[in-house]
Amino acid sequence: MVKTQLDEEGRKVLTRLKKSKLDNCKVKVIGNWIWVSGETKQYKEKLNNYGLKFATKKKVWYFTTDKYVRRFNTPKTTDYAEQKYGCEIVKEG
Repeated sequence: MVKTQLDEEGRKVLTRLKKSKLDNCKVKVIGNWIWVSGETKQYKEKLNNYGLKFATKKKVWYFTTDKYVRRFNTPKTTDYAEQKYGCEIVKEG
């Protein structure tokens, strides 16, 4: 079961990502977060303009309006979040 609950701003960003040409990239929604992975280097400026931030350790772009507070010292992977909240792949190119 996917527990996707994007707010209005998140839905707008997701719509822009769906309409964008992002070759060799994958756009996923996990909970209240949007993740963009793959060969994103050439789209850095576009993703930044859409309001996404780059997660250096995970090497992926993300968007959320949540005030995220990490509650554990160990970093969580996107696989962990996918298991907890479900995942919807909205674009794969």
